[in-house]
Amino acid sequence: MLMDTNNYYSELIKLLHSDEGNDPTGFPQQAKLFSCGQLLLKYVNNADLKACFAVIEFKNTERSYVYGGALVNLKVWELILKTISNVLPANAYLGRISLGVAIHAWGDTIEQEMLETFRKIEVELMRLSFVCPPFSYKVELHISIKIGYLVYPDDCGILNDFTTVTHYAALTSIGFHDFQRSVRMRRFNQQLVIDANRYCLVEEKLRYALLAESIEMYFQPKIELLSRKIYGAEALARYTDKDIGVIPPVEMLDVIESGRVIIAFTQLTLKKTMHFAARIKHLLPENFRFAINISQHLFNYADFDFVKITQELLEESDCSGNLLEYEITETAYFDQQIADNVLSTLQKVKMLGIKVSVDDFGSGYGALSLISNDVVDTIKIDKQLTDNILDPSKHVNAFLPTLVCATANSGIDIVVEGIEHMWQHDELCRRNIKYGQGYLYSRPIDEVQFIEYLEKASA
Repeated sequence: MLMDTNNYYSELIKLLHSDEGNDPTGFPQQAKLFSCGQLLLKYVNNADLKACFAVIEFKNTERSYVYGGALVNLKVWELILKTISNVLPANAYLGRISLGVAIHAWGDTIEQEMLETFRKIEVELMRLSFVCPPFSYKVELHISIKIGYLVYPDDCGILNDFTTVTHYAALTSIGFHDFQRSVRMRRFNQQLVIDANRYCLVEEKLRYALLAESIEMYFQPKIELLSRKIYGAEALARYTDKDIGVIPPVEMLDVIESGRVIIAFTQLTLKKTMHFAARIKHLLPENFRFAINISQHLFNYADFDFVKITQELLEESDCSGNLLEYEITETAYFDQQIADNVLSTLQKVKMLGIKVSVDDFGSGYGALSLISNDVVDTIKIDKQLTDNILDPSKHVNAFLPTLVCATANSGIDIVVEGIEHMWQHDELCRRNIKYGQGYLYSRPIDEVQFIEYLEKASA
């Protein structure tokens, strides 16, 4: 057993010191890392040690260095890898993978060692800058990272195949839901496997549902507060699978927005809403509009002509643009990578008679500048502000009056979301808010129920 242990260690060190299997940066590439990992797994199993397997995923918020092309990108990678390598303990090594960087380490107290190392990596990467060839100016990289790691065998039991270990480490780095938005470092746990399996299942179900056009549209009325009359509705996609039941809207959107199915999803929701609007237009009050949510992620696809698709669907459904409103979240206007594209596209959409609203307004705090861009017709106040409307310590008490004054002469409507109680309704009326939406008036309802709602409202 001791001889096997020594052999595995010797083979590992020999492979690491070999230039074979390295990329142009001089560090191991994916195939070599896998071979090293397999040897390390055998070594720690025989030596009764612990190992740490980590994946670091990168997100660059400063992209100016790419102007130098592939050579510059190679130099950036070399700089990143050397920076990380300089803070690694002696019993650790790293290499490039498709996601970013993988780190393997071993020892008796490896978890504590690596947690300290991860913190050092974060600090050092924040300081990175380099001189961009062929220019002579210095570029700051501003790299943000997400780290997923597992402690072997504590987190996954004893394994003989490194494939599973690699999968678990990568899964922890990628993560789902809240990890994508807030957490920078996470340790593997079995719930991640459950989440991943569920994610893949939902994705498969939704792909089939989109092909079969079995996604259903529900509609939540928008209300003129003083009269309690319906003046519009928000179109919302819902799907119930025969095998797994109702897929919650949040879960469905997580899957849709993470992949290219977002294009098929958008086209289908537009198509179904337009056909429904055209079919029941004789029942609709004057100036009624259906609001359709448009994900900002859609604008990441340069080859998708959103305006052209809108035009084609309007013609196909015989629906007037005057019956529609496109809703996009406030955050889309603050992402500099897509903001110009969003505004340009929405300006063209407005020429078709479609109005534009900003959803979740107030979640980004500081969005009053949107009022002057001549694109926005409606502002929807985030539910969090509605919930705190009577709390004097919350900023809504200063924000809402300011917003009402700012929009008074602009022609921009204010719609407050998430109204669930009569006291909220009364308080909003007192504050001169004209329009609202929430469970107090109606939950999202299907097409048949919505028609009944309209007929009852007009009776």
